[in-house]
Amino acid sequence: MLSKNKFILTIIVILLQINFSTAQEKTTFRRCGNYLANPNHDPALPKIASALRYQNVSRTEKSNLPAIVHVIYTNPNYSIGVGNNISYEQIASQFMASNIDLIKKNKNRSQTLEEFIWDASSLDVEIKRALYDPNGNVLNEEGVHRFYRDPGAKGYFSTSEVETIIANNIWDPTKYLNIWVTALPDGYLGYAFFPNILSLSGLDEVNTSEIATSEKDGVVIDYRYFGADGIDEFNGRYSMNKPYHLGRTLTHELGHYLGILHPWGVGSASANCSKTDYCDDTPKVSGTHQDPENFSYCDENSEFHTKYLCDTANYSSAQYQNFMDYTNDSCMTMFTFDQKARVDTVLVAAVSRSTLNANAPNAEVHIDDNDVIAGSDGVNKIVWTVPSEGTQEITGYILERSVDDQGFNYVSPILASTTRSYSDFLPSLEYLNKKVSYRVYAVNKNGFSRESNIIVIEGGIVGIKPIKKASFVVYPNPTKGVFTMDITDFVSASAVIEIYNTSGSLVKSINLDKGLQSIEIHLDNMPNGTYFIRLSSDLGVFNQRIIKQ
Repeated sequence: MLSKNKFILTIIVILLQINFSTAQEKTTFRRCGNYLANPNHDPALPKIASALRYQNVSRTEKSNLPAIVHVIYTNPNYSIGVGNNISYEQIASQFMASNIDLIKKNKNRSQTLEEFIWDASSLDVEIKRALYDPNGNVLNEEGVHRFYRDPGAKGYFSTSEVETIIANNIWDPTKYLNIWVTALPDGYLGYAFFPNILSLSGLDEVNTSEIATSEKDGVVIDYRYFGADGIDEFNGRYSMNKPYHLGRTLTHELGHYLGILHPWGVGSASANCSKTDYCDDTPKVSGTHQDPENFSYCDENSEFHTKYLCDTANYSSAQYQNFMDYTNDSCMTMFTFDQKARVDTVLVAAVSRSTLNANAPNAEVHIDDNDVIAGSDGVNKIVWTVPSEGTQEITGYILERSVDDQGFNYVSPILASTTRSYSDFLPSLEYLNKKVSYRVYAVNKNGFSRESNIIVIEGGIVGIKPIKKASFVVYPNPTKGVFTMDITDFVSASAVIEIYNTSGSLVKSINLDKGLQSIEIHLDNMPNGTYFIRLSSDLGVFNQRIIKQ
């Protein structure tokens, strides 16, 4: 969360030190313990303002971030899955849950208040469990590094102890997103280190100790809050602690790792609304939306929606459903476009963050639905081609499966670089009645290629199901000439955009490449008036009206 991003209880630190047993009787809720420092920003450096929407930054494809989960268990007798030596399934569920949040595929996104639906954005980021260790060896457990450390009689690690462990065990943060999972004091859910890009508005206000270095970087999460309920594939194999049971502690902390602040800005919220998160599409608030008194912030009609809202003239509710607020997991539904703009800047320009997945295969991989076999015996054969192997080494391929849109998970080991097919044995014949999706990546020790197209098998039918949405999102609309289209859900392979005037004449045509999440359309030189956008893709034909003023 912000500035060391530590979730703590509502009692003061002195009481925690005097009587920790009292703290254990309190209800845990989201809150960060943090400190404001003297500004770290050099005034001579230009600041990046949110209002500019980072027009100088270009990131048009989804970013894959290789991640390693360091499981630090506290008892040498804990086998995998016992105590804080959490199971592989629990780890996998966390990646599945956070990834659907990061790309706006979370099922509860439909709960987003109507006022903010058009502000909701995919961050176009996925975290991928690393396949190779720093020496290039294949990991026995994808994305997992386990080791024992003794926390003493107290049974947990203080944050200073955690950071000592980090300094001695960190994997190169220019190549790996380091995630540390261990036993933290009761009341702590987790924290993250901010990217070292102090020209990004707000990060110059963060305490220096909260900024990533080569010796301390990544995200720290308490083992009780790392993982997600609701993943059918792992049902009954672990149990998470409500109300932080849907994996959104990591989602929140990844936001900080990627440069996003809390909606109320750095440090404590300001009662006079003087602080900002440097995002124009998150309404200013004077307080957090944590839930210490069981306020029903999830209730659409709750009186508390405006309790901390600063701008009541322009908004009817605070954006309490933002992943960067303090509500319970079930309340969180969205990131915004300006939050994504901060992430774009970090992944393009920040130390360490911009180097993640560098030198990964730049191959193109394609699954041909004509060659895929949906087996009635519960074995699906996935076949792919590699139209372009690119210029970076390919050491293998890996296949991922998603069931009923609950997130993708690895279902194959690393396959040889000459392999072009894999037979996936479904967990049970019940899966024949579920929606099962597949995608393939080319891999090497540096990371992952762009994903292949996604193939869906449902009811024994292989193919790509047309989506049912009526149209895509265009924003802002109306505008003076530059429109942005969110096409995440509307293009799986290639597509074309055509723009027509009210007379039916084609005035612009744009060919889209596979992998784009959004695109800008410039009508600066066109007359003011109404235009119609037609998006034709492998998923269907979609139309939207736009207005240039």
